[in-house]
Order: sequence, then C-alpha cells, then structure tokens
Amino acid sequence: MKGNSVSKSASSSIFALLAIIASKGKVLLGAILKVKGLGTFISMAISMVGYWWAWDLGFWGALGFVALIWVHEMGHVLAARKIGLPVTAPVFVPFLGALIRMKELPKNARDEAIMAMGGPILGALGAFVCLVVWQWNGDKLWLWLAAIGMLINLFNLIPVAPLDGGRIATLFGRGFWWLGLLALVVLSFIIEDGVLILFAVFGLLEIDSRFSRLPRWVFLVPVVLALVHGLYFGHYIMGPVLALICLVFVYGKLRGAVDESEPEQDESYFVVSAGTKAVLLSVYLGLIVLLGATFWWLASISALVR
Repeated sequence: MKGNSVSKSASSSIFALLAIIASKGKVLLGAILKVKGLGTFISMAISMVGYWWAWDLGFWGALGFVALIWVHEMGHVLAARKIGLPVTAPVFVPFLGALIRMKELPKNARDEAIMAMGGPILGALGAFVCLVVWQWNGDKLWLWLAAIGMLINLFNLIPVAPLDGGRIATLFGRGFWWLGLLALVVLSFIIEDGVLILFAVFGLLEIDSRFSRLPRWVFLVPVVLALVHGLYFGHYIMGPVLALICLVFVYGKLRGAVDESEPEQDESYFVVSAGTKAVLLSVYLGLIVLLGATFWWLASISALVR
C-alpha cells in the first residue's frame, strides 16, 4: 500500500511539472480558448480525472475538489468584472489549481489586490457552504470538502506571486513577498512537496521584474533547494527533475539576459490611500485567521483523509 501511495505521489508531481511546461504552449491554449467555455470544461475534466486517479479521491471527491477550485477562480472573474478589468474564463492546470489570464494589466495596486482577493473570499464562502451541508447531513465527504476548501484558499493567501496573497501584498511592498518565499520553502519541507519550490521560482521572477533587479546568484537558490529537497526525502529522481525545471525557468536570468520589453511598473502604480490599505489589509488578515482557525478545528475533529 505504501509503495502504491509513493508511486501515485510521484506521478502527481510529474503531471504537475508537465502541466507547467504545457501551460507555456500559447498556440494550443489560445486555440482552445477561442471556443467559449471549452477550455474550462476540457481542463476541468482532465484535472478531475487526474485527482481521481492520483489521489484516490473517488468520483465525487474529485468533482467536489475541482468545483471548489472553480468557485475560487470565479471569485477572481467577478471581482475583475467589478473593477472593469477584462479576463479570460478559468483554465485548470492539473495538480496546480487553475488560472485566469488578464487581457490587460490592472491600473494600480489597489485594483490588483481587489481582483486577487475575490478568489479567496468566494472560495471561502464555497468551503463554508460545504461545512453547512456536512452539519446538515453528516456525510464526511462534505467535511473533507469543507476542510480542503479552507486549505486551498489559505494556501493561496501566502504573500508571494503568483499566489493571490502576493497580488494583495503588492500594496505593502516586496518585504511581504520575501516572507512568502520563505513560507513556501519551509512548507515544502513540512508537507514533503518539492513542487512548492517552483512557486518560489515564479515569486523570484516577479520580484525581479516588478520591484528591482536581483543578483544572478539568487536564481541559483531554488535550483539548489530542489536538489536538497530531493536528497533529504529520498526523491532521487524527482529532486533532479525539479531542479532541472527550476533551471529552465531561471536560465535567462543566470545568463544575465534582460528582456527589454518586460514591464516595470513605476512608483505611481503602488500609490494607494492609507484608508484603502487599512481596509484591504484588515480583510486579508481576517481571511487568514478565519480560514486558518476553521481548518485547524476541522483537522482536530477528523483525519480528513479521503
């Protein structure tokens, strides 16, 4: 049984890496997205099958899990529409969640934070609906969905891009992003998931492009961490594979290549009134406390294992 679990865990990591590479296929993705809703449906179905098989969730568990991710992404879509920012429909990336593409950049850090916050807010509401249903019918599937919904949205609030917390933390400067990067690395060792180091790579690239240029050696850190992670947990294949994927993403930075077309936001982008910052920060911290406390309570009353 243990060997089978390890095999499926490795498979899910491989699928996640392939999904990251595949997500760069702009031509194929663009063709799919031309048919309204088709990209969402196809990617949703693929993700559901992947979770069903690799994580032993069963049909209803996989369906509920994917539905919670969809609810989260629709929170972003609705928030974007509210502030007049055009975005695409959600596209699912197996084992990495889902994404929406912005057709234009937000006008300022306030709009970016509002759009980012829409996902965790609606996602948290979806998780609490599952909690209410569990209280009503006692089916542990709904308890699990409630807990995993809390966890999905709590994870997304880690303050580092491309996670929602990083988009929100744009309001408060890159110091929050460094804390988020540290949290991702620590979490990768706590839950034994090296894929989180890839999120840290994306965070470094965002800091470099949006705040200030980083020394080249900084981009070697996630490559080394991926190797150390693999050696520490005995993932002698996945460790080097993760390190290689990290290297692919940061190769240009290590060579010292600079993309002149890369957008650098000026200081005016980050100018937001103190009152707006206070409100958004309160909502952000409130969500973290609410989701964290509820998940902790649910984990204490059940093993939460599917």
